[in-house]
Amino acid sequence: MARKNLTVASVERVRPPKSGRVEMLDAIVPGLALRVTSKGGKTWAVRYRIDGKQRRMTLGPFPRIELDRAREKARDALELVDKGIDPAEELKVAKERQTAQRRASVTDPEGDAYEAGTFGAVVLQFIKRVQSDKRRGWEFERIVRREILPDWGHRPITEITKRDINTVLDGLVDAGKPAAANRLHAIIRRIFNWAIGRGEILNSPCVGLEAPAPAAKKSRDRVLSDDEIRAMWEASGKMGWPFGQFFRLLLLTGQRREEVAGMERSELNLDEAKWTIPAERVKMDREHDVPLSATAIEILDDLPEFDKKLVFTSGPRGKKKANPISGWSRSKRRLDELMLEILRKEAEDRGDDPENIEIANWRLHDLRRTFATGLAKLNVPLHTTSAALNHAPSTLMGVTAIYNRHAYFEERRHAHDAWDAYLRQLTGGKPDDKVVALHG
Repeated sequence: MARKNLTVASVERVRPPKSGRVEMLDAIVPGLALRVTSKGGKTWAVRYRIDGKQRRMTLGPFPRIELDRAREKARDALELVDKGIDPAEELKVAKERQTAQRRASVTDPEGDAYEAGTFGAVVLQFIKRVQSDKRRGWEFERIVRREILPDWGHRPITEITKRDINTVLDGLVDAGKPAAANRLHAIIRRIFNWAIGRGEILNSPCVGLEAPAPAAKKSRDRVLSDDEIRAMWEASGKMGWPFGQFFRLLLLTGQRREEVAGMERSELNLDEAKWTIPAERVKMDREHDVPLSATAIEILDDLPEFDKKLVFTSGPRGKKKANPISGWSRSKRRLDELMLEILRKEAEDRGDDPENIEIANWRLHDLRRTFATGLAKLNVPLHTTSAALNHAPSTLMGVTAIYNRHAYFEERRHAHDAWDAYLRQLTGGKPDDKVVALHG
């Protein structure tokens, strides 16, 4: 039977025979065949020879299995044949295992349940057995839950295709997040490679799948002006729980977004005005003590307690496990809208044209740079600012750096208090002491 280069159009146009069935053979992937019955049914199959015997394995119906997917499945089957493995027997064994485990499920701490063999079940096992003790395991889990678990969780892991993966990655690239796409590509590869080792799948859809090129990292220098800081403070007050207080603590403490969002009550010692972030939650992989200024303590003292463990959550979740707040994009947009309203109202009160007021693009991480710049304005020494940001010591080397891990705490406390006083004066508060520049 002659082979032809099948196309989606030619497969859709093929007419059913008057009786019996006919087969169309693909020239691109030898062995792939489309069987068409007199009733119009179209089914993909792959032909192969193993142990001297001609075999045929059904791949699935068209159009549920599209041409590209059929070629991919046929190639996977023929790769097994090249290794001396009968793909039909492997499929039979896999189906028997799935049938035996059909009623088994893996329960997500979030409250959802995934049948064995689904992508969600495999991912939860991967998180439990591989990621749970990793320093950045929480970040891995956050990315998976946000980007792929909602759409793929209840699908059999064997049905996740290159097209599915590319759709997700392309979405991130099109949204201007190529670095995030590259990171997600690496995560997906790890999951599928682990699933192969566990016997959940025979082949990974990531084979031959190129990662998106990460964006060239540009050094950012965005710092909020005093007017923007004042507007940001007022706007965050209008937002209320939980993001209003969260944004203010970001500016007050200068710590990373995820560190503040994941703050736990056990880490706080308000009597000693100190927040101790454990090593497993810190980018530098070392415990970090953060001095708490008077305003920071006021904010923390006044927060509602929706969870016994976490300080910032989205509210009570019944029997479900509470998670740190997320949804940065939406809350940040709301913050920007309120800031712009405030600045335009001030311009109007001054007699200026409010339509001329705009806010240059900024990110939450820029609050950290604003904090550092503010300390520089107050003449805080660079090594103290570096320690406040929990950067790697640049002026200390070797053993000295190890033994100075907790150095400069009192200096940092003075720096945080000076920044607090500066913000109070800037935002119309009533600082206990006049803002003074630090020296030395």
